[in-house]
Amino acid sequence: MKPDVTIRNGTSVDVSAISEVTIAAFNTLEISNHTEQFIIEALRAGNALTVSLVAEMGGRAGTDLDLFRSCRNTNVGALARP
Repeated sequence: MKPDVTIRNGTSVDVSAISEVTIAAFNTLEISNHTEQFIIEALRAGNALTVSLVAEMGGRAGTDLDLFRSCRNTNVGALARP
């Protein structure tokens, strides 16, 4: 039996789970500086996310998809530092 997956809009309640998923996703990548979660948090705080979807299984966010417009005029690196 396959678990039920619900795709829904992400909310402020999901921020912690999205950070956890992002950290786990990039944890073993050699090319990562392990700051991806801070970049996503900065984009969210700056209202720069155009779409934020969460895949939920068993009442818990398991993964997410965040889309944003080009931020070439935004200093995201400065915003993303812990």
